[in-house]
Amino acid sequence: MSQIILKDTGNIICANAVIAESFMQRLVGLLGRFNLPADEALVFYNAPSIHMFFMKIPLDIIYLDKHMKIVKLVKDLKPWQMSSCYKAKVTIEASVGLIERCDLRLGQTLIIA
Repeated sequence: MSQIILKDTGNIICANAVIAESFMQRLVGLLGRFNLPADEALVFYNAPSIHMFFMKIPLDIIYLDKHMKIVKLVKDLKPWQMSSCYKAKVTIEASVGLIERCDLRLGQTLIIA
């Protein structure tokens, strides 16, 4: 389990981040979940696009470049939608409201530790 930290302030924006490393973790992702607690997220490396096919809950999506800077934010992505950011090297799927609650903005740097 990892944490996602806002580099500028040191604030923990997500206390329980899981890195999807295996093929199955990447394939399944958050499928079948009926809720996602505010302190949980799923992190994908080298995944510049996601789809919400068969998902049951909406998500906030954070895209990071190779320097871990936020390059795109997607609030409240609904089931059956898609999103992409070809500059992204890291994609974070989080509970709806995380972007607003943590006041995330483009250009901020995150740390995954």
